[in-house]
Amino acid sequence: MTIRFDMQLADTLACVRYYLKSDKGARKAMLWYRVMVPLIWAILLIPDVAHGRTNIAIAVIGVVTSVGWWFGAPALYVRLVVRQAKKAYGRPENEKLFGHVEMTLEEEGVKVKKSDREAVSSWSNITKAAKSADYIFLHLSNVSMIAIPRRDLSEQEWHDVGELVKKQVPDFQVSEI
Repeated sequence: MTIRFDMQLADTLACVRYYLKSDKGARKAMLWYRVMVPLIWAILLIPDVAHGRTNIAIAVIGVVTSVGWWFGAPALYVRLVVRQAKKAYGRPENEKLFGHVEMTLEEEGVKVKKSDREAVSSWSNITKAAKSADYIFLHLSNVSMIAIPRRDLSEQEWHDVGELVKKQVPDFQVSEI
């Protein structure tokens, strides 16, 4: 089965958001980002508390800042990563990553053609796949993922792609992304 679609910035951003929510390494990085400010405040305040020289105003500022950061950091982290992806979209050297894609899904694997490049991956190399309302995400390797957008496919093609991926990829998830 061969499907054709146009890879756009929205597709790349969907991949980024899915990756940030689903990848263990990305979640770990986000946790460190979240812990950073409270940890710095703790390191700054512990010596004063230990010696009984606590400045209440500074301690309150540290606690309020830490709590605010704890709850606000995940959204800030996602915005930071999304902004970097948007910057990459506009660079000339990344032009070939976007545009028309021709993907052939066969019993042996997946062949992806973009511009003048072609990549082939066997189904056994696809470690994970997920389906949301608008995309099917294929993890072509540890560092490569592609989003198949629903918008460029007919209902029958969308259904057929989902069924083929479900059949071929053991770790297939239907998710609310």
